Amino acid sequence: MNQGFLHTSTFRAAVVGLFALGLGLFFLFGSNLLPGATVPVVMWTSSEKMNYLPEIIQRFNQERHTAHELFPDGSRAAIEVQALTVNSGTMSELLIEKLRDGLDFPSEAPAPHLASPSVDHWLSRVNQVAGVQVFDLEHTRDLARTPVVIAMYEEMATAMGWPGRELGWSDIIDLATDPKGWARYPNSKLEWGQKPLLAWTDPFVSSTARTALFAAYVAAAGKPAEALTAEDVRNPNVQQYLRRLQGAVDHYFPETLKLQSKLFQGPRFVHFAPLEEYMLPWMRLGKVNAESAPGGKVEAKPLEKRMVAIYPKEGTLWHNNPGGILQNVPWTSREQQQAAEVFVQYLLRPENQQKAMEWGFRPAIDLPYGSYLTPQYGIDPRQPKKLLGRIDPAVAEAIMDSWEDVKKPGVVVLAMDLSGSMAGKKLEQAKEGARRFLQNMPPHNRVGLVTFSDRILDQVPIGTLAENKFRLAEVIDRARATGGTALYDALKTGLEMVDADPSADQAIRGVVLLTDGVRTSGRVRLSDLLELTTRDERPVGTFEGTDKQDKRGLVANRLVLPLRHDAHVFAVAFGDDADLEVLRLLAEATNSTFNRATDKDLADVLERFGKYF
Repeated sequence: MNQGFLHTSTFRAAVVGLFALGLGLFFLFGSNLLPGATVPVVMWTSSEKMNYLPEIIQRFNQERHTAHELFPDGSRAAIEVQALTVNSGTMSELLIEKLRDGLDFPSEAPAPHLASPSVDHWLSRVNQVAGVQVFDLEHTRDLARTPVVIAMYEEMATAMGWPGRELGWSDIIDLATDPKGWARYPNSKLEWGQKPLLAWTDPFVSSTARTALFAAYVAAAGKPAEALTAEDVRNPNVQQYLRRLQGAVDHYFPETLKLQSKLFQGPRFVHFAPLEEYMLPWMRLGKVNAESAPGGKVEAKPLEKRMVAIYPKEGTLWHNNPGGILQNVPWTSREQQQAAEVFVQYLLRPENQQKAMEWGFRPAIDLPYGSYLTPQYGIDPRQPKKLLGRIDPAVAEAIMDSWEDVKKPGVVVLAMDLSGSMAGKKLEQAKEGARRFLQNMPPHNRVGLVTFSDRILDQVPIGTLAENKFRLAEVIDRARATGGTALYDALKTGLEMVDADPSADQAIRGVVLLTDGVRTSGRVRLSDLLELTTRDERPVGTFEGTDKQDKRGLVANRLVLPLRHDAHVFAVAFGDDADLEVLRLLAEATNSTFNRATDKDLADVLERFGKYF
């Protein structure tokens, strides 16, 4: 997929889930009801609405709703709705591939008659890129609303003068470009660190990141959203504003789950996070998943520290969860369009809007707000006061085309474990994952490679992806598994490589480590890499970091290598024998993360790790 979309075979298998609701035969009665006949309506919807839609859809189907004049002779049939969870970005891409390129929908995703991504700019993208007026956006109804906000820990917002002072993108830029960092505010805390940390996900996949990017361009241009032009997007001053904002990004997040996990770990790791407003009550109530360490186990738990929603003073957009009825496509009949309209109107009934509010959404009709849309959950129901208009679809495409020019550059070394335990299927999966990692890496990034067993085997110096990709691929293709695991030697080499690269100081630097085992050889010890303490803050001296040493009671505070730049270690633990506690410590020390992977999903997991840069 081009620039940041998941590879087609990957996202179709990974993010499209089938939820068949209320199916079966209905016994229909009445002079103008056709016995046993139904009008099927397939709805594609973003995942957040699937917390309450199944119950509504089941009830709708059981009530046997019909639409008038479904058939020329005046007869009618019951409408039967089936809902599928499809990521908003994937929804857009699948429709474009079908309409523009003639590709079939995946078997697990029947053709939709109703599409409801998080926000309607995905629908306008379909119209623009496919060249077909599939959605009539002027007459498309919102199904539920939530604004995009900047989520902050309350104590940080208060230190910056909130709520008496309005905050926005310009305040993040000012803080990020001030050499004092958080020290500019007298009430800042040592535990935050000096450097402000802005979180950002992939705007080719994430609705929130895409919307926040649009809002930042509008702020940079200083003109109404609907008046923004492609020339504004290319304006050097506008692009410099975006680069300064992205300069506050510590590293990128490939998906929302990873960002949530960092928020649950506290203000040491994330300071500003563009999120949909409903996420604040979800996190406060423990309604979202967060990956716990060690091991990447997914669990739901309440957020301990209070967060608040900052409604950017420059303006924001509604995520309006549109009910887009498909038109001008061969798989949708007039009867199905009428049936979809009946279901949209059903979703707008007050009792069904109440269901949406139970999950933190704002209603799409005039109703009193629910109990979650209150200051208790960090939400100001009087906001947002400044809403941005709709960006022209062609300008939206220009913004996305400019993303690689304004995002923070990346410098990365892939460190591959080629010890004997990697032989066979593991190695083949590792090679495939490494190829996909490189294939989906942003083209402006600089990439190098280290392979290791009981010593460093191959070392490809860092260069641009265009310069290095064939050499990297050649080394990966001829890799063989043998010997022990000089894990820490490889990490030290990789970290020194990214630190020495002559890229701009603000570049995101890191090592992506793939390993299936524990340190069994090499000269470097774990304590040569990390400052270790016990949980009661007693220093730990020399520490080899072998599998025979218990690491569960240890805390890693920072890297102790004499590096000039901050650097991350992102690790993929392959199989059951990897030392997860060591990977936890590396992630702790470098504000990073790690994932477990099996031979079934290693290639997918490793590919996603390219999105951190």
